[in-house]
Amino acid sequence: MGEISFKNNPTQEVALNLMLTHRYTMLYGGSRSGKSFIIMFFIVFRALKKKSRHLIVRLHFSDIKRSIVNETFKDVCQLMNVEYKLNLQDWFARFSNGSEIHFVGADDARGLDKVLGIELSTIWMNEVSQLTYTTYTILKTRLAQKSGLTNRIFLDLNPPSKLHWCYKLFVEQIDPRDKTLIKHPEQYCYMKMNPIDNEANIDKEYIEMLSELPAEERKRFYKGDFADVEEGSLFSEANFNKYRLVNRPELKEIVIAVDPATTAKITSDETGIAVCAKGFDGRGYLLEDKSGTYSPKEWSKIVCDLYLKYRATWVVAETNAGGDLIRHTIQIVNENIPVKGIHATKGKLLRAEPISALYDNGKISHVGGFPDAETEMALYTGKPGEKSPNRLDAIVYGFTHLFPIGVYSDSEIFNRDNLKYWKDYDFTDSYDFIYIKITSTNSKNTDYNFLALYAKIKNQKIFITDCIFNSMLPSDNIDQLKNKFIGAKKIFIECDPSFVSFHIGLKPMKIPIRHIKEFRKEDNYILSESGFIKDTFIFEKDSDGTYYKTYMQQLNAYTTTSEANESAAANILPSMAYVVKRLLKQYLK
Repeated sequence: MGEISFKNNPTQEVALNLMLTHRYTMLYGGSRSGKSFIIMFFIVFRALKKKSRHLIVRLHFSDIKRSIVNETFKDVCQLMNVEYKLNLQDWFARFSNGSEIHFVGADDARGLDKVLGIELSTIWMNEVSQLTYTTYTILKTRLAQKSGLTNRIFLDLNPPSKLHWCYKLFVEQIDPRDKTLIKHPEQYCYMKMNPIDNEANIDKEYIEMLSELPAEERKRFYKGDFADVEEGSLFSEANFNKYRLVNRPELKEIVIAVDPATTAKITSDETGIAVCAKGFDGRGYLLEDKSGTYSPKEWSKIVCDLYLKYRATWVVAETNAGGDLIRHTIQIVNENIPVKGIHATKGKLLRAEPISALYDNGKISHVGGFPDAETEMALYTGKPGEKSPNRLDAIVYGFTHLFPIGVYSDSEIFNRDNLKYWKDYDFTDSYDFIYIKITSTNSKNTDYNFLALYAKIKNQKIFITDCIFNSMLPSDNIDQLKNKFIGAKKIFIECDPSFVSFHIGLKPMKIPIRHIKEFRKEDNYILSESGFIKDTFIFEKDSDGTYYKTYMQQLNAYTTTSEANESAAANILPSMAYVVKRLLKQYLK
C-alpha cells in the first residue's frame, strides 16, 4: 500500500499495523484512547490511495454528525492537509480523486437504504457496542467493491459485557448465532487501547476523572476491560447454552409477540418481534427473533408473515402501549390476524421475573442462536432507570401469554395427555355424521369461522376422522363438503337460521340435515362437557390434512382460563357433545 507518514503514540501505531494486515479489526478500550482517530486516519489514507467508497456508521445519526463529521474527520483531514467537499443532503464527503466516505446513522432509514445499495471498500462501525449483530451481518454484505484496495471492516467501542456479540466474534472467535468456531480466524484481530496510552493528546484532569469513576464505569471507560458478568442480571448466558436446541420438538401453541417502537419513524428503539411456542412437553421454546428498526408498515407486515408462516394462534402485544393501535396496524395488513392484548399491571422487572424463573429452571429453550436477543436479556438487571430492551419485552410478552402463571399447568382440557388418539382402526359398521358450526366474527356478518367435523361413532366412542376449518364464506365450502364427506348418515348444523343459501347448497348431497339451536358464547360449555369429551372423543394422531392440523393446534391451545369464544376449534366440541349424547341414546342403543 505504500508507506504511511504518521507520528503519534506507540499504541496507535500498533493498531495501524493490525488494520493493515487483517481483514477485520476491533479496537476496544477506555474513553479518549485514540481509537477513532487512528481508524479515521487510515480510512482517509485508503480513500486517497484508490478511487473507492467507504462507510462510517453509528447508532444515532446525530452522534456521527457531531463527533465524527464535525470533529474527528475534520481534524484528520486538516492534519493530512486534505481537501474535500461535504454533501449535506446525502451526507458523504468526496475527495478530488472521486473517493467517497459516507456517514450514516443506523436510525436513519433513508441514509441506510442508500448505502445498502452500493458496494464498499471499508466499513467502520463506530461505538459498535450499541449496534446489533444483525446490523453487522447486513452491512458486511456490502463489503464487495473492487477498487484495488483490500476490503476492510473496523470496529471500535468502550467494552460492555463479555456477553456482547463482538466479544464472542473477535475474542472468543465463535459465531454469535450458531456458537460454532468462525472460519478463517486468522483474518480477525483485536487490541485494547486506553486513555493513559494517549495522555499526550488529552488533559491530565480528564484521565484523573476517569480513574475516580465508580468501579463498574472505571473498568469500562478507564481500564477498558470487558465485564465478566452483568451482576444482578435476570437471565444467564449459561442457561441459554445449557438448554439450547438445534431442532424444535412437537409444539402445541405458537404466538407472535410484538413490542413496537413508540414512534412511527425508525429510531434507536427497535421493534421487538419474537416467535414463542409451547410444546406438548409443557416447556417453552423461542423459535425466532425478527426484531429490528422498522416503520409501522414494515413491522406489521413482518408480524403477519410470521403468523402465517408458523400457523400461530395469536399475535400478542401489550395493551398499555396502544393495544388498539397495534391491532389496527396489523389488521390493515391482514384483517384476519387475531391480536391478543396483555395488560401490564406491574413493572417490567416484576413481569420479567417469572419468565426468568422459567429459564433458570430449564423450562425454556432457544431453538438456535439469537445473539442480539440473548445479549439484551443477559445485560438486563432491572435497575431503577434502566430501559428494558424491546427484544426482551417481546419475549416476555410471548411467554407470559403461554405461561400466564409462570409455570406449566396441566389444567388444559385438550392437552395431549388429556385427549385420546387413534391411528389404525376398523370403522366397519360405524355411524358416520357431519357436524357443522358457523359463527360470524363481526357484527356485519362479513367474516366467519367455518368448522365441519366428520365423525364416526363405534363402540360408544366418537372418532374425529376429517375436518374443514377456515374463515371462508359458508357457501364457498360446499364443494369441499361434497368431495370430502361422502357416506355420512346425517348432517347437523349449528348456525344462524339466516344461512338459507348454505342449506340449499347442501341438498345435492342427499343427506338429511338437522338444524341445531346456537349455543350462547358466554356459557362455558368446555368446562361442563370436558369430562364427557375426554372420555368419549378420540382424535386422529397423525393426520396429514392441513385443516386438521390447524384445528388441533387451536384445540390444544385452549385452556380452562380461556374465555369461551377464544378458540373456535374448542368451541365446537361442547355443542357437538350435546348432539353425540342424543345420538348415543336414540340411535345406538
